[in-house]
Amino acid sequence: MSFATRITYKLCFYSLLLFTCFSVQAQETEMTLTAAIAEALAKHPSISIGRSRLTQSEADYQTARAGLLPRLSANAYYNRLDPQRMGLSSSTTALYGRESFAGLSAKQLLYDGSTQSKDEAAREFIAVKQAGLDGAGGDLVYQVTQSYYRVLEAAALMQAAKEAFTRTSEFETLTRVLFEAGKTTRLDLLKAGNARIDAETTLTRTRELATTAQVLLTAVMGRENPDFRIAGQLPGAVEPPLLEPAIKAEVLAKNPELRQLRHQIAQAERNLDAASGARHPTISLQGTAGNRARDIGGNANEWTAGIFFDLPLYDGGIIAAGVVKAQALLTEGRAAERNAQLDIESRLRQALSTWRTAQADAISSTERIKTGHEATRTAEGLYRAGKATALDVLSAQADLARAEGDRAQALTAYAIARAAIDRLLGKTILSTGEKQ
Repeated sequence: MSFATRITYKLCFYSLLLFTCFSVQAQETEMTLTAAIAEALAKHPSISIGRSRLTQSEADYQTARAGLLPRLSANAYYNRLDPQRMGLSSSTTALYGRESFAGLSAKQLLYDGSTQSKDEAAREFIAVKQAGLDGAGGDLVYQVTQSYYRVLEAAALMQAAKEAFTRTSEFETLTRVLFEAGKTTRLDLLKAGNARIDAETTLTRTRELATTAQVLLTAVMGRENPDFRIAGQLPGAVEPPLLEPAIKAEVLAKNPELRQLRHQIAQAERNLDAASGARHPTISLQGTAGNRARDIGGNANEWTAGIFFDLPLYDGGIIAAGVVKAQALLTEGRAAERNAQLDIESRLRQALSTWRTAQADAISSTERIKTGHEATRTAEGLYRAGKATALDVLSAQADLARAEGDRAQALTAYAIARAAIDRLLGKTILSTGEKQ
């Protein structure tokens, strides 16, 4: 085997190896909507923050819960005392000078007016943070889905722009041939050239739009580099819109924002009970057992036990101020719930309106694409025969390009409207585009 032949084989081998590596890499970087959502939920900082806050609320609950459980502690001390501390001078009447004690103390709360309510408030606080985490997840899913379909929309618009550029370039070539044959005017040639330039500019803009959409999707996913490709497509058609009364009832029942506010109201009610209960007496069972040793009298085991009663008589207005504050927080929570409900109903109506508009736009643009192709072919045929002008052809091409772009935008608007409704329903994996 000659040296040149060996070099050729090596080059072929390395080329095949590089091609295989690039093919594997391309397969690994394809991104579906489900994969994009899963990655965002795993990596995005907002989800980590929500989980951390949930953990903090669980720790706060354990703290509040501890007030209802027994308290056990070990205690010990050693004292040196003056034997003449009572002013006695006789050695026979001297008191003990050293004392030590070691033992265990226990305390169990039997009743007070606030600890149980604080425990329930802490439990509601966990539910508040859980609903907040669900809401953050839903918001992130919506943002990923919106950005994902913006990328698909940009790809569809770019494809439409490429086809429009091809049509205008071919028409410019045809017009030049007819102009050189003396069958058309220079004005037609100039119009054809301008149409081709406009189509090229539109193509450049759609490419930049696709790049921007990819960058935005990368950011909302929590990625650093947009080193992936979208593996998906826009919906093929727009489904009939949902009926507002039925979906409204479901949204008001399942919306995580409303659920969070309802738990906040329940927490505020428990906090109000706790603040009011501070006026009640505290009853507890306490006891101590241990060994006491003295230098005079020796040592012996001892124990004490009893029920303790504590009733606040005057606190300078602290309890009253706490009640006023808790009542104000409860009023604020109820007003916030009503405000959020009005806002959610408005967002639902907007999403349904967008859905209905997208359905009408998709139907009309689909029909316009069909007639646009036919009008373009007819206009070009008449133009070749000298029975139509360049303006007729260019108008037909422009109408076709506009219809293709309108269809892509209508399908994207529909997909995002579905995502917005799923967001209001608190879904973390949306029904639009892909099934789980």
